[in-house]
Amino acid sequence: MDVNSPWNVGAVYRLGDWGSARLAYERGAVVTAGFSLHTNFNQVDSFWLDDDAPRYAPTTTQTDLSAAQWQALSAQLASVAGYQDNQIHYDGDTVTVSGKQSKYRDQDIAQTRAATLIANTGIDAKQYRIIDQAERQPITETVIDTNTYAAVATNSYVGAQPSDARTRQLSSQTSGKIKANQRDNIDLGIAPVFVQSFGGSEDFYMYSLGLSGNAAARLGDHFIASSSVYVNIADTYDKFKYTVPPDGTDLKRVRTLNRQYLEDTVRVTNVQLTYLDHWGDNWYTQTYGGYLETMFAGVGGEVLYRPMDSQFAFGLDANYVKQREPGSAFGLFKNEYQPAENGNRGFRVQTGSTTGHATLYWQNPLSLFDGTLAKISAGRYLTEDVGVTVDIAKQFDSGITVGAYASKTDLSAEEFGEGSFTKGFYVSIPFDLLSVKPTTSRGGLSWQPLQRDGGQKLNRKHSLYQLTDGRAPWFTRPADSD
Repeated sequence: MDVNSPWNVGAVYRLGDWGSARLAYERGAVVTAGFSLHTNFNQVDSFWLDDDAPRYAPTTTQTDLSAAQWQALSAQLASVAGYQDNQIHYDGDTVTVSGKQSKYRDQDIAQTRAATLIANTGIDAKQYRIIDQAERQPITETVIDTNTYAAVATNSYVGAQPSDARTRQLSSQTSGKIKANQRDNIDLGIAPVFVQSFGGSEDFYMYSLGLSGNAAARLGDHFIASSSVYVNIADTYDKFKYTVPPDGTDLKRVRTLNRQYLEDTVRVTNVQLTYLDHWGDNWYTQTYGGYLETMFAGVGGEVLYRPMDSQFAFGLDANYVKQREPGSAFGLFKNEYQPAENGNRGFRVQTGSTTGHATLYWQNPLSLFDGTLAKISAGRYLTEDVGVTVDIAKQFDSGITVGAYASKTDLSAEEFGEGSFTKGFYVSIPFDLLSVKPTTSRGGLSWQPLQRDGGQKLNRKHSLYQLTDGRAPWFTRPADSD
């Protein structure tokens, strides 16, 4: 940079609570100007056009319902209470609902609606069991006492609360006959995909826009066969100036070859078979194999220990992977060394290696930082370096999460190249803040100032910690939760 003066002069003008403007004269050579927008993530509110909560009005007591009535209840549990992919069992004393809660981050709302819907059928039962599932694996169970809930719903005593009738416990097996089944073993969908990056050396702003077609087939309650195909519509990533970083580093190009993968108009991003299961009360597992992400294929597995309502969880994943060959739907690199082409020097790729990490998940570390999650992992990365990744996230009252991460491995700054080590930050936003319908889904924005090959992890389709979130909610913490 040209330096014509040791003095820098700048000013900031506050436009109001919403923003500020700045102007500066730097190094005697450059004038800079900019705007900043301000907000308070604690005070972001949602506006929903939701179905009215059902009114407690039981019909005449019945010892059983017709098949049509059970199926109607199943449909209501999905649309009104948010329990998708549900099944209903009944054994004469207990109505058991098992399904995935995909509508309300606040479980109290979902369970109260579900209990009212069941009670209004008039079915003769002593209790209702609600088993929350993720990918059909049981996460938590809530037992609602029928008589106590009736007293709460009719305000039979001062200070009645729905929680008076509920008991949260470890999930157990369902009992009784299946009365309704809303499960569909085939899932198909199309979703827009928009990727953008700021501040690159090739161009300040680059983007890609496309469509992702997704399909999944469930083979029972444990196996999932899934695939994704991406179709590119428009992008500016052809502005990349190089295939191999020109800094002389010799690491295997596990991420810096991304431009070559983006050149394919149609690309298969995922084809894999996954097995999900759980052991006892606190252990969850997954094993998987196939084309795991855009750049890598292989096999692997993960084990997670997560006690109910604990601020701690511990996970271990191990994988064997090979790098996929750009321009080929299912090809893999066979030779580690790739010769020089188009003015680029030769480079190395990953033709087979183990990678994996042990990870500690810690909510509200030391009870000093409310609404925070620390993830500390140690292990081997894709380019065979070994080190530690620290990820710290803060969740605001609205549910918006802001986090930052850094990975430091046994690579020196010279071996790693420009940037010295991997780091970045991200923002995760609950979709129910943006849409007019409640949902537990989230969207994310992330920024890694410089993508290099050191400290890079495999992108796995499923995260057991996120799947088991209901055991100690983080991703689905209700708004304004302490």
